[in-house]
Amino acid sequence: MLKVVVFDCGWGGESFANYLESELPIVEVVRVIDWRHAPYNKLGVKDVLKYTEKALLPYIGTVDVIILASYEVTISSFEYLKEKYPEQKFLGVNFEILNEDNGAKFLVLTTSFVMNSKFYSLRKETLQDKTFSELICDDWPQLIDDGELTKEMMRQKLSDYRDLYSDAVVLGCTQFSDVRDDLADVISWKQGRIIDEFALLLKNLCHLLGLRGGDGKRKK
Repeated sequence: MLKVVVFDCGWGGESFANYLESELPIVEVVRVIDWRHAPYNKLGVKDVLKYTEKALLPYIGTVDVIILASYEVTISSFEYLKEKYPEQKFLGVNFEILNEDNGAKFLVLTTSFVMNSKFYSLRKETLQDKTFSELICDDWPQLIDDGELTKEMMRQKLSDYRDLYSDAVVLGCTQFSDVRDDLADVISWKQGRIIDEFALLLKNLCHLLGLRGGDGKRKK
């Protein structure tokens, strides 16, 4: 049986692992969640890389694919791990979803770690035909991990941003997917959609493993 590791530092990894198990039951999913050092968005790049490599060392070379189900982890560790461990296949989240036909005007909910990264800046430069506004939600990952992020907190955070998107709200932190349904209720005053990279990550995984299907089109 194919074996895939899903790595993260919080509920984003758990959410994606649940999604992957429901969409691709022929794959064994191993959850590696670094709760001890969560949330990673409060750490520096070097620390994220150090904790990521330490957590994944027991699995490198023993599983089919390691998925970095975190933007912070992908930004800090993907290229390093891919180069250092060429025998291991890695996947990460990288805002590739914005290349899809999801519209032209977005509000990206993300963290300072992501928005201030060269990785994110370069990604935006490749999308000259799209307009972005960012809303920094640095306290959300910890609140989500603790089960304390309420709809009212989301509503207050988003209240001044109603006119900054027309096509989609982009979840630029995988932990935010854990409160997707509540967030959908909060932004019901607009017609914009909520998009994340789960379905595309699934599609890329199937391609990497040589599997057919797994297009991620079923409702999350």
